[in-house]
Amino acid sequence: MSTDSFRNAKGDKEFFNQNNNCNEHFEENKDSWQIGDNNLAKRDPPMVLSNTESFNQQQKVGNRTFPEDLANATKRRTSMLKNNSQLSACILRSYKKESENKSKQVFKKLDVKQIAENKECNIEFSFLRAAKIMIYHLLFFSIGIFGALIIMLIEGYQFTRNLGFIGMNWRIVLPQYVVQILCVGFISIVACFPTKGLTYYEIGFLVYIVTARSFVIAVRYGFMSRARYKLYKSKTNFSWISQDLLLFGWLKMSPSSLREQVNATKHRIKILDEEWNFNFVESLPLDLHLKLCNLDYYLDEGFNEKDYKCKIKSAIKVHQMRKSKKSSFVGENLDMIHRVFKQSSADGNRQTDKFDFEKEFLSSIDEENTPSCNPSYKAQSVLREMLMLDSVHHGVPRYALCVVIIRILLQVVCQYFENNRSFVFHWYEYLITIWYLGTLLYIYKANLIFVIAGLVDFKRKLFLMKVLKSLISIDKDKNFILSSYFPTINLCCHKNLKSWMILREACLDVGKKYTYRIFLYCSVFLAFNLAFLGFLLMRVFGVFSYSLPIAVSVTGTYDVLFILCVLFKMLRTGAQVNACFDSHKGELIKIKKLLYEVKSDLNTYLRKDFSKCESRQLLSKMLRTCGDVYKNDRFVEKALDQIDMVIQDLEYQKETQPLKLLGFTASNELLTSVYTGLASLSFAIIQFFLSGL
Repeated sequence: MSTDSFRNAKGDKEFFNQNNNCNEHFEENKDSWQIGDNNLAKRDPPMVLSNTESFNQQQKVGNRTFPEDLANATKRRTSMLKNNSQLSACILRSYKKESENKSKQVFKKLDVKQIAENKECNIEFSFLRAAKIMIYHLLFFSIGIFGALIIMLIEGYQFTRNLGFIGMNWRIVLPQYVVQILCVGFISIVACFPTKGLTYYEIGFLVYIVTARSFVIAVRYGFMSRARYKLYKSKTNFSWISQDLLLFGWLKMSPSSLREQVNATKHRIKILDEEWNFNFVESLPLDLHLKLCNLDYYLDEGFNEKDYKCKIKSAIKVHQMRKSKKSSFVGENLDMIHRVFKQSSADGNRQTDKFDFEKEFLSSIDEENTPSCNPSYKAQSVLREMLMLDSVHHGVPRYALCVVIIRILLQVVCQYFENNRSFVFHWYEYLITIWYLGTLLYIYKANLIFVIAGLVDFKRKLFLMKVLKSLISIDKDKNFILSSYFPTINLCCHKNLKSWMILREACLDVGKKYTYRIFLYCSVFLAFNLAFLGFLLMRVFGVFSYSLPIAVSVTGTYDVLFILCVLFKMLRTGAQVNACFDSHKGELIKIKKLLYEVKSDLNTYLRKDFSKCESRQLLSKMLRTCGDVYKNDRFVEKALDQIDMVIQDLEYQKETQPLKLLGFTASNELLTSVYTGLASLSFAIIQFFLSGL
């Protein structure tokens, strides 16, 4: 045998050993292949292909004549390679099948949780779904548990349970049955036992407020996404359902619902976390520093919401007291301060600037020292902290109860005059009257809260706009209590200015899931009350001669006036929110002037021994921070360009995305027109009555 033949035979022997090891490897790891070892699937098939290539390369070496045993070995080797390739293909198919099954399982889990949450971020209204839910609630309020059984036969047990008709948590089931028992019981008793002072008008009004309650609940499901609505047919808990409730989800502003609304805003505006950060050059209090560094700060087990609100309220009171003490201290001792330092200033050892004196002496009565600032904080944490602060100021409206009590008193007074100034009833008539007034107090108060919620939402937006202005203001507004809660962002960094504009857009977008519902409530309730007001005016001018009881006319007029007052207050607050476009624009122009001044004398402002007023010293600190980061002098030009872009965005949003109420842009001009129209109508009514005398 020649040397080449010996080498070929030796290579064949090594090749056979390698293939045998490959077969043993496949048999031993067959189970791991089926489980889905991804690295094995990527590594072993190329090994078989490399063996095939090495064999083909061995066949291409010259036109040699192989021995007979070598030819047989080649055939066996080819069959072994074929078997190995078939085994590899089989394993890859099984692995692919397992991967598809796993991906389907993961997709099902996402469909239940993540996909439903993402779909919920997109606001849409389904009229058919809202109409169906409204019919279900009217059916339940009419026949009670029998209506719940009918709904259960149509929709299933879990859906009926999640609606609060059966089972579930007492916080949902109990109000439903209380409304049903009060209404049906009152209507049945009045139909069987006529009562003085209570007519069929009261029964009609009770039917109206129950229908309004059903409408309020139906709107909630109408604005719900299809994926989330499907989950109502599965088993859930109260905490999950409470996310859809306006009272728990938006008015009370719990930390869990707040996080969901912030995430929904990020999804709608398409915000990237990497580009949404803030830098502060001032020191932050330790408590605020910890809040902004931890996105889940309010979700920790040790957090108590009641203690937090009490702490914020007490901090505001302390801030007001310290502010008054500082002003009185400086006012009483400023002359003494100037006299004490006058002689030392003549020697050139100290400066006689007023700001230095105030800063030095006021620092002795300041709070505890704050830690050094963090170079960067997530803007999402800033938005969350702004909303938590607002929840302390604008929580659940308390005066709705007072409004309903006044209406009940008007009802009683009108009944007194209608019965010839007498309250002489039978004993059961007293009980029926008390039943009616209690039913009115319970149901009507709940309906009024959803109208007042619109005013709360507008005040919340105004509060956020004021905080936004304090973030870009070097000279803080002393009239706004929480203006100094957040320090000023680094105005010399163009990234901060861009993040501020995104934050402003997010403040107007957050809670849109609830604001759309609130606007629909206000529109419908205003339409019904204006229709009743029009009917009363036509009676006054003699168009209709239909007479109404005194109680119906007085209480109906009271309801109309209350709704109009709430809407006028909303219109005024909305006009202030839209005016913030101009105030923010003016603040940015002021910053732009300062930066142009800085640009002309940049080296002076970059010096560490720069000494001027407190606001200029803060600006100098911002410049030095940006200079250390960018290592060039173009950061001022970038900041100026970014300010121009932000101003253009504000002008565009003012024209295209202003705050609207009932389809009209909230402005002072619209408010003036409405007041003028109401005054003209009032004079016309007075003139009509005077002409008839």
